Amino acid sequence: MDDVFVPGRSLDETLQRLDLVLRALIIDEENERVDPKSLRRVVSERMTERAEKSKAKFESTKEKVKRFEKGQYVLVKEPVRLGTKLTRKFGGPYEIKKVLPNDRYEVKKITGRGRPRKVAHENLRAAPDYGKQNEIAMSAYEVSLDK
Repeated sequence: MDDVFVPGRSLDETLQRLDLVLRALIIDEENERVDPKSLRRVVSERMTERAEKSKAKFESTKEKVKRFEKGQYVLVKEPVRLGTKLTRKFGGPYEIKKVLPNDRYEVKKITGRGRPRKVAHENLRAAPDYGKQNEIAMSAYEVSLDK
């Protein structure tokens, strides 16, 4: 089987050689009949091999999910509305109240108004250190008051 795919050989020659090799594997020379068991086995092996290669290729390009934890601040993607290009895409910040199965989260606005919402992971983004920004701003304000 290794001598079928040789670099430099034309496509027609390769296909003819492959056809001969497959016939030798599948067809009984004396009776010129196809052996269904060997045909199924060969096809099954090739299908599983191809499926494994396809799965590996798909997973190599798939981004790893970075899960959020309870208490973390996030931004939630807002639905597309008629508007200008300056309308915001994400609203918030929200706090994660509960982690649900299947990459879902229950979030609630930090202001405390409104009901908790269930949101899919793909519609969330991490808020840029919401609590730390407030602390830095307050400390800078206090320093300016001291001077």
